[in-house]
Amino acid sequence: MAIIGVLILSMLSFCESALDEDDKEYLEDFYKDLDGADSWSTQWNFESNELENLELNEDGKVTRVDLTNVGLTGIVPDEINKLSKLEVLNISLNEIKELPDFGSNPLLKSCQCII
Repeated sequence: MAIIGVLILSMLSFCESALDEDDKEYLEDFYKDLDGADSWSTQWNFESNELENLELNEDGKVTRVDLTNVGLTGIVPDEINKLSKLEVLNISLNEIKELPDFGSNPLLKSCQCII
């Protein structure tokens, strides 16, 4: 049982460190534009790749962002569309003022934004 726990922890660490560099850059812009450091209840640490509420595929590309009710404020930047494998974006229950045109992201299957 302990071996399984160690394997799971190793996999989680691998996922955290495997974040694609381009996606990391786009997420940093997203974080800054939506006042992440000052207003989010979930903090992202880009130096250590500690980014909660994300799912990555095997290539380290972001496939899901779930930031429901974490204190997002402002305008969602167009950079979110540069997450080329993003399928699900949930930014409900935040203070979002404006959304980008998601038409340029053909993989986005679900965008939930209840303001």
